[in-house]
Amino acid sequence: MADGEELRNSRGCCNCAWIVITVEGWVKLIETLTTFLAAVLTRSFAYYRAKMEYKYQVGVATCACILVFLHIIIRSLRCFEKVLPLLGMIGCFLLSVTLFVGSGIVYHDGNKYKGGDVMVASGICGFIAASLFFCEAIYYLFALVCRRSPPRHDDGDTLTTEKHGPVEDPASAVTTAMADREESLNSRRCCNFAWIVTTIEGGVKLIETVTTFLAAVLTLSYEFYRYKSEYKYQVGVATCALVFVVLHIIFRSLRCFEKVPPLLGMVGCFLLSVALVVGSGIVYHDGNIYVKGDVMIGSGICGFIAASLFFCEAIYYLFALVCRRSPPRHDDGETLIT
Repeated sequence: MADGEELRNSRGCCNCAWIVITVEGWVKLIETLTTFLAAVLTRSFAYYRAKMEYKYQVGVATCACILVFLHIIIRSLRCFEKVLPLLGMIGCFLLSVTLFVGSGIVYHDGNKYKGGDVMVASGICGFIAASLFFCEAIYYLFALVCRRSPPRHDDGDTLTTEKHGPVEDPASAVTTAMADREESLNSRRCCNFAWIVTTIEGGVKLIETVTTFLAAVLTLSYEFYRYKSEYKYQVGVATCALVFVVLHIIFRSLRCFEKVPPLLGMVGCFLLSVALVVGSGIVYHDGNIYVKGDVMIGSGICGFIAASLFFCEAIYYLFALVCRRSPPRHDDGETLIT
């Protein structure tokens, strides 16, 4: 997991680095997280089936999450420039309106009914996603206007050249701002975020981030969360693991991770894996026993996944520690000396 890889060439058939090196990528990550949480939190409400409006919120949020995933896939495959700005504007505007309606309903009911904290959180996530979709719709509107308005002289004539026809409008860059035109960042800079999507280590850290976050959120959203201290233990362990993963990503991106001893990484990952296995086993067991325990089962599964990854990472650090302390030897067993 040393910092030795180079950023992949952005001229290939696929490019996933835009997710972490462009504003558009971070907007899509936030939209994915907020729409997903809006659906999950509403679904975990104790009286979810009491009103059709809650199912409406789940459906809209799920649809928005799927469309964001499709955007990410198409953008990564370099096919996004074929999508019409008009289609993007209409889609984002409809999503923003529908999310505002559904989020307003669940937020209002969350403040009125007992145990409605998850509904309040769902409403807030929905409002955030709706605001981003609305801003994106405005962006597409400007892209559409700039595409249809060619540059002109002061006398009203369209600018042309002898060989190439109309001169490209500088404002037309807006229409391709979401196209795949960014160059590969220099991996020798003080910061490098591309490793998150170009290395196995980055993929592992993303999975650990999502699973530990869900393990904590799903346990917190359980209706009888306060009845057993073991549930608070699971939330505490998952939150602690999430903080350590975020710190790992920060140190790794700032090129300071090589200063961390492998022994510290091995011990930390091993302790986190054991603690998560214990807490996830408890909540998974109770989820199969008690009523409305689906969220606890989900929390247990997420915890088991994160614990498995932390355990594999601890094994990796163990091998790194052994290889560092074992000098190369001749075939006759003598240590090589330089």
